Amino acid sequence: MKDCVPNREEELRKTLSNHKKILDNIEQTARERRTNLRNAKWFKCNKTMSKQWFSLNKTKKINATIKSLFRTEGEHKTEDPNEMLGIARHYHSQLQSEPTMTNQRLEAIENILTDMEAMLTEEQKSNIKKKTQFIEVCDIIRTLLNGKAPGPDGISNEFWKTKMSWCKKAKEKKKQQPLDENGTPMVVQ
Repeated sequence: MKDCVPNREEELRKTLSNHKKILDNIEQTARERRTNLRNAKWFKCNKTMSKQWFSLNKTKKINATIKSLFRTEGEHKTEDPNEMLGIARHYHSQLQSEPTMTNQRLEAIENILTDMEAMLTEEQKSNIKKKTQFIEVCDIIRTLLNGKAPGPDGISNEFWKTKMSWCKKAKEKKKQQPLDENGTPMVVQ
């Protein structure tokens, strides 16, 4: 007899749960009907300044999602997201790498260089040949403006500025190193 009572209670709970779901569906349907009826009344009365009217007449943005990519020139298309990511990564690395120097390219560069007039002074040329110092990079990072778009590495200026502790340590280390006649830190062994 005791086994029957818990089963009966469990059945009642399941029935009650099902009835609650049915009631929620009825209430949702009633809400949708009321909304549709209200909107129909607005349209019938030529009320074109409602939120519903604006949302229906609003131009929709076209979704610009990439759905597939070609593996290489003229080969099969792929729709696998991981494979498309690999294709995009490979393409980006090709863009960032140095172009291959063909004879035609070298000839074109030579033609341009012979036609150009030198615009740099000897001092400017020597400055270009100098290596960039780490402290110079730190000084430039300090002057960068916040809120600007990140560079090709995707790291924002704010990130570099918050991580300036390594710049301070480098500056202190540079002060401790002896300098040669060009102002470059000497390597002490």
